[in-house]
Amino acid sequence: SAAGHQAVTAMVPALGGCTFHLAPVAPASPPRSCFSPNPGPLTTAPALVPPHLPRFSPAVKIPRIPEPRQSRAGTRVRAAHVLLSPLFEPTDALAVWSAAAVTASGGLLLGRTKVGALLSGPVCAMLLAAILTNFGLFPAGGEPLSELQRTLVKVATPLLLISADLKRIYKDTGILFAAFLLGSLATAFGSILGFWILAPVLTSWGGEDVWRTAAALSAKNIGGGLNYVAVADTLGMQPSAVSTGLAVDNVCGLAYFPLCSWLAGRLVGTIENGEASTKGQTSESTPTTAAQERKQTGHSLLLKENECDDSTNKDQLSVESFSCALALSIVVATVSEKISMRLFDSAKVGVAIETVLMPVLATLFSRYTSSFAKSGERLGTLMLFLFFGSVGMAAGDWFAISNAWPLLVFNLSLYIFHLAFLFATGKSLFKFRPSAMLIASNANIGNAATASAFAKGRGWGRLVVPALLVGTLGNAIGTFGGLG
Repeated sequence: SAAGHQAVTAMVPALGGCTFHLAPVAPASPPRSCFSPNPGPLTTAPALVPPHLPRFSPAVKIPRIPEPRQSRAGTRVRAAHVLLSPLFEPTDALAVWSAAAVTASGGLLLGRTKVGALLSGPVCAMLLAAILTNFGLFPAGGEPLSELQRTLVKVATPLLLISADLKRIYKDTGILFAAFLLGSLATAFGSILGFWILAPVLTSWGGEDVWRTAAALSAKNIGGGLNYVAVADTLGMQPSAVSTGLAVDNVCGLAYFPLCSWLAGRLVGTIENGEASTKGQTSESTPTTAAQERKQTGHSLLLKENECDDSTNKDQLSVESFSCALALSIVVATVSEKISMRLFDSAKVGVAIETVLMPVLATLFSRYTSSFAKSGERLGTLMLFLFFGSVGMAAGDWFAISNAWPLLVFNLSLYIFHLAFLFATGKSLFKFRPSAMLIASNANIGNAATASAFAKGRGWGRLVVPALLVGTLGNAIGTFGGLG
């Protein structure tokens, strides 16, 4: 057309003075098929070529646009991605259980190494699952994974509370009972104050739901990991928030526990249970006495997480005791869920009801539940590790915790306020001994096992069992402390 010819003529200066002509285009022929009886000749539209130059003239050098170079590294990454395709579908429930079991076992084994001991077993399990998921070996998310997490929380909570005999805790802990309650109050106040001060920063980082993570951290630093998981399940936290909060708390713990040992050396002049020592002396300085005591009591200086003295209860770890503990736990979980549905028209409050119902049963029927309490603790610990492995699979980019500095500041402020309030109030108003306050704080921030290990390591033999008991009390009250 005339308009088209004028448009092409206007482009001539930009093309170096070459002139072009438009050849008439042949009318379109019907589509040619190899199955037609008479396909006919092929017709092609003439190319747009200068009239005074042959088509392949060497005088014309058409610039060639270089293709983007493809690095070998990129090729290797794509090849690895193809090789590391998911091993199973996210809808395969049995495969999801298998993956959680593998990562839980890996976390338990890695937790016994030097580096793994710094991170803790649960974080090792989450990290291992997150690495395998981010590399594509494990699928992320899925309904079977969510159902697995809900089931583990419901069953593990009563298992870990079978030993929560409140009468024995109150009777045998003495002044440590009051110190622990004061430490729990310090954690609650520190959580409220820290969130009130840092609310704008936390909200801009984690959105409106960041208060759920703060509540779960408050519960964890009253009781332990069990309460963190229970609050997270009750409030419906996202898996990424669960893993980030727990990882941040473990980073803070790397600074807290050495500080706790340093304070024990500075503040405690003598071993307060009368076993004799001077300032800064521990049980390691009297190897003969320590060895005899370990032989008699069966305690180790390095108790593992949620591991208690089994030397006097070896006969309890049997198939019968495991079956009784599991049966009671499932019954309590079922009854608690029914109560929650009847009262609140929702099953999410069931875990919180378990933390009340199981200690009541353990107190009223301690004569019977004490025979399989150790088995319940072992099963509950295993289920918690399965849960942490499943959280790592569902958390997505687990390394996003590098941007979680607002949550890190919040948790550090909680730790600082906890220690300051506990020591200031406990020393001035209640005249608590430094050893009692340090063990109570260790039971709050850590758990029953870390508190008992701390007491044993400092040579405070008479406080080992009370430390275990107040740690168990923390499991009983920590969930409601966080939800409150």
